Amino acid sequence: MLDPLIYRIAALCFAVLFLVAGMHKIANVNQFRANLSAYKILPGKLISPVTRVLPVFEILLGLIWAANLFQTLSAVLTALILSSYTMAIGINLARGRNYIDCGCGFSSSTRTEGQQLSTGLLLRNIALIVTAGIAGITSTDRLLGYMDYFSIVIASIIVVLAYMAFNQLLMNDSIIRSWRVSHG
Repeated sequence: MLDPLIYRIAALCFAVLFLVAGMHKIANVNQFRANLSAYKILPGKLISPVTRVLPVFEILLGLIWAANLFQTLSAVLTALILSSYTMAIGINLARGRNYIDCGCGFSSSTRTEGQQLSTGLLLRNIALIVTAGIAGITSTDRLLGYMDYFSIVIASIIVVLAYMAFNQLLMNDSIIRSWRVSHG
């Protein structure tokens, strides 16, 4: 059984991840549609419906995590959605299409270059899938105290900052690789 402290940290982090990702997709719907199309996995007529439905699904999933509802279901849905993203990235990397924007960099709407596909994204997503699996393990019934809640907030901030730093490193690597190709 999982300590509820660990579950709550994961839940808060997944809530932030999915809420921010869903809102980013809605705010940048044209860029999201272009990114989705660039993957060349979905048939063209499914691009528009998926562009509308996927961000709403991510926001709902984020709200479920935030409300600490349906622990196992939210973990399974998270693992499934992240697995589909990981498979799409892997398929395009296998096709040699590492130059497309992954659509997962939150700052890409203000820049001409986004975060390109890479094995680093695959590893990041696999780590998130494993974390979702761990968060799906039934928690003990231990009551949380004030220090537990303080620990949840501090640990969640640290995890979110580490996630953002890792994403920034991946984006920097993409920019350096594209610069080397164009200037090499």
